[in-house]
Amino acid sequence: MIAEMPVTAKTETSCMPAAARPVSREEAYVHFLGVHPDYRHLGLGRELYERFAALVRQRGRTVIAAETGAFNAPSIAFHCRLGFTLERGDELVNGVPVTRDFHGTGEDVVLFSLRLEARESADDDAGE
Repeated sequence: MIAEMPVTAKTETSCMPAAARPVSREEAYVHFLGVHPDYRHLGLGRELYERFAALVRQRGRTVIAAETGAFNAPSIAFHCRLGFTLERGDELVNGVPVTRDFHGTGEDVVLFSLRLEARESADDDAGE
């Protein structure tokens, strides 16, 4: 997993290149999360996101932002199953909002966000 939070006075470096998505003070950003094909469908990707969410909640973040290649239908479906919202794009491709040339490298991406407080309240309601 490659992730980042905004660089602050407490952190002098960021692990992401300049081409990565801008991150607001509310967001924690996941640039890449991958599981080896031999270990998929075991819940590892979900577990990584759950652990990341717990960590960033402790640091006051309320949103996880993520992206995937526009061609990556399995990743798009995975993020949607986890409760991520598809962000607006430049156009719809096969019903999915795609942002063209997002990093200036010619790659088209799909952007996601997951609002953590909405997720927490949904979890609280399920237990009542």
